[in-house]
Amino acid sequence: MMDAKMDGNAAACASDFSMFAIESALPLFYSTTDGFLGLGLGTAYGATAEEPLNTLDQMVKHGMIGEKKFGICSIEAEEFLGVQVHSTIRFGGIDEDMFEDNMKLFWIPTIARDSWMIEIHALDFHGDAILGQASTAIINPGYPYIAAPLADFHKFVDDIETNYVGTGLTCDTDYGYCTFSDDCDVLADIVPPLTFFLGPDNNQRHFTIPSSSFLHEEMDDQGNPIPQVCHLGVIGQIISDTDYWVLGDAFTQNFYVAFDATQGMPHVGITLEGHLHPTDSTNGTLDEIDFRLLKLFGIVLLIAVVAVLASIAHYCRKKRAAKKEASKADLKKRQENIGQEESDAPEVELGQRN
Repeated sequence: MMDAKMDGNAAACASDFSMFAIESALPLFYSTTDGFLGLGLGTAYGATAEEPLNTLDQMVKHGMIGEKKFGICSIEAEEFLGVQVHSTIRFGGIDEDMFEDNMKLFWIPTIARDSWMIEIHALDFHGDAILGQASTAIINPGYPYIAAPLADFHKFVDDIETNYVGTGLTCDTDYGYCTFSDDCDVLADIVPPLTFFLGPDNNQRHFTIPSSSFLHEEMDDQGNPIPQVCHLGVIGQIISDTDYWVLGDAFTQNFYVAFDATQGMPHVGITLEGHLHPTDSTNGTLDEIDFRLLKLFGIVLLIAVVAVLASIAHYCRKKRAAKKEASKADLKKRQENIGQEESDAPEVELGQRN
């Protein structure tokens, strides 16, 4: 489920709005669509350069939004700690209310004016460099997995087959997928995270996703997980001429992702400092609740530490004062004893010399 909002939460309506739909297709992970509502740039299918008909251009044309930008926060679970949460998409703006205090967007320029494609320079897994050379990636929240060009996928398979001998790992490089004969919860504690290095060569940042984001359970017809079957959500692009990565929901569920084509070269923004949870209408964000509890605990702990230090300082001052008084009393007593000894000493008369 996803909540859609216009910037400013104003209602928007338009007629004569063109949409491109796929009536039938191969299974989901073979899809090459643009994601939510076809939010790609450039000329849409059946349109012209003068009338591009892509969703963003039409929204601006019909006055539904003022700027060609949108932000997405995708959440895998529908309920978290008893609070109902939803994925959200905001058209015409960015929902900064969903950011924590330590979060900010890192903006990455695209490689072309009519694309959301960005540069990917490295992929770290087990401390091994998976990419043979720099590549490109499209961030598509509407795609469920992480898809790699076949050449890169084969390197990835070589790496996991080397590191997971005896785990029941089966990979089919012709169809571009791998499966473990174990439960995903168990594997999530074993399989390390994936780290992507994104951005231009002179200004890169790394973005790490946990293994739980790219391990997927096999479900039966009733939607129940099948034991001892776990799919690896990093798959190979079976279309041979697809030479770029697709960073789908397995990637984006860990970040707030923004897309901005308002001026010049389009940019894709990804939050640094990891994932954030969406806002609940009554309780605020779940992370904010945790942060407030942590802040309260920190304040209480600080007060306790200050009180202990103050007590120690007071005790030390009293001890020093008592020691000083004892030293003064001892000195006074010694002086009195010396005076008494002098007064008790016999007088000696000195005779005169002849």
